[in-house]
Amino acid sequence: MTLLGARFQPLIVLLFLISGSLFAIPRDIPHRNDPCFVPKYLSLQDAIALALRNNPQIRSAELQRTVDRFTLEVARNQFLPQYSFDASATYSNGTKPYYSTNPKTTWETPYGTMIGLGLADQVNRGRETAAFVEVTQPLLRGGGPRVVQAAYLSTFQQELINRLNLQDTIMATVTHVVQEYYKLVQDYNHLQIAQSTLVEALKTLHATNLRIKAGKLAGTEIIQQETQIATLRMSLIRENNLFSQDYRSLLILLGLDPRSDLKIDTHIKIRPNPLPSPSEAIEIALCNNIEYQRSLLKLKQLELALLVAKNEQQWKLDLVGRAQQELIRNKDFATINIDKLDAIGNDKPGGDRTLVVNLNIPIHDVTRKQTIVRARIALRQFNIELETQRRQLIAAVMNSLQNLQTQLTQIQLASDAMNYSQKSVEIAQKKFMYGRSTMFEVTSLQRTYMLQQLALVSEKISYVDNEVLFQSLLGITLEKWCIKFHE
Repeated sequence: MTLLGARFQPLIVLLFLISGSLFAIPRDIPHRNDPCFVPKYLSLQDAIALALRNNPQIRSAELQRTVDRFTLEVARNQFLPQYSFDASATYSNGTKPYYSTNPKTTWETPYGTMIGLGLADQVNRGRETAAFVEVTQPLLRGGGPRVVQAAYLSTFQQELINRLNLQDTIMATVTHVVQEYYKLVQDYNHLQIAQSTLVEALKTLHATNLRIKAGKLAGTEIIQQETQIATLRMSLIRENNLFSQDYRSLLILLGLDPRSDLKIDTHIKIRPNPLPSPSEAIEIALCNNIEYQRSLLKLKQLELALLVAKNEQQWKLDLVGRAQQELIRNKDFATINIDKLDAIGNDKPGGDRTLVVNLNIPIHDVTRKQTIVRARIALRQFNIELETQRRQLIAAVMNSLQNLQTQLTQIQLASDAMNYSQKSVEIAQKKFMYGRSTMFEVTSLQRTYMLQQLALVSEKISYVDNEVLFQSLLGITLEKWCIKFHE
């Protein structure tokens, strides 16, 4: 305690109680009626865990993943057997009813081969039943595993992008929670600084009043001090309001009731972690940065689109083989003889075999040429954008790394400046007691000390914000906060 505080402690306590409503810690969140009620403690790790469970954006993104995964299942279904069953019944005056059933199975292989199996059963005056098998193989356009699987591969790349989107949402939420939490810590520290500065100003004001009454100072000397106190009270009210608003914003971000009453860790913990070298940081970012990884997957999609566009320029040459065998053809409603299925494709009565070669040659098809031109230009443009994005990412990593290194030095300098400013205030107050210093000097030094305290808090909060942004830039936010991403 300073010399002034020791001499005028009883009066200072009284002034503190009188002005307590102005610089008390803001508690506009309703308290419970229980006098023993203690607000629950909310650490930063707890806040992140709550956000991962309750944050609306994360919950919505997780629901969207259900739709995304089903889209991939639809793409996979392309190469699975497809079953269908058609049936009809026709009734007309003067004729016998007509019934028709047509079960059918089709299967597309990854090489583009389309295999179809079916059965046609018709009943009218008699019964006609036939089985068939048909195989279609594209030889040019629409053939080849890369072309046939292009749609599935593109959907698979999109699925990877969608997974990255969810991961990006989680990382952004964690980053936002850390920033909002420390923003609230900053508000609290600003409020505490304003409180302590006001207390010191009231002490000085009391000492000034005593010296004026003793005739050692002119009455006008107190005007400047009263002006400073009025300014500090106004600043205190402003900081109190800002603290309350940021408190509610944090609760909403965590998915909690904005009327909840919680207690946060108000200490700013700076634990400088070993920073990677520029080359290591760049390598990590190129391998993990979400936006850059999305762009690489988008590049693969454009390459597939160009491959398909080139394939569409070729002639369409398909080889179609079909074999059909009648199983029943009579006027009696006899049962189907399964043994006759062996006759499909053989030289037996009722059998039919065909082999067809289909050729389609596009002549001066400008639309197809336009498609391939667009695909090529889109790929080239994206390569240019990707290279630019790569350079920007490298520059951002280097700048962020340099900022962190610089801010550590700035924090140390700000701490030294605050300590020196505090000593200057103490010396000036002692001089003022013995008439060796003016009120203007004491007031100016007190204001400088308050500004140095605020600057130190701002530097620490800025370092924490930049550190979490650096982790997000490298794509390692979840790893740093021990969060495992499972899909």
